[in-house]
Amino acid sequence: MDQTDAQQRTTWVERWKDSGLTAKKFAAEAGLTASALYNWSSQLSAAKRKQAGRGAENTDMPMRRERAVVPRRALRCQRR
Repeated sequence: MDQTDAQQRTTWVERWKDSGLTAKKFAAEAGLTASALYNWSSQLSAAKRKQAGRGAENTDMPMRRERAVVPRRALRCQRR
């Protein structure tokens, strides 16, 4: 029985996590790239959060903080 791509990625990530190796070392031994492992792991984590009902749409806090825009003139006045 063939696994789907998603199942294969899940298997690779689980094997990597269980191995205790760094992503770079595991990827080299498995013929993968470390960046692929990191990306797959991130995607799996996001999917698990979404299934658990903790996705971005259900949080009260924003995912990213916005920077306040302060006019340069105000900054010059504070320095004096």
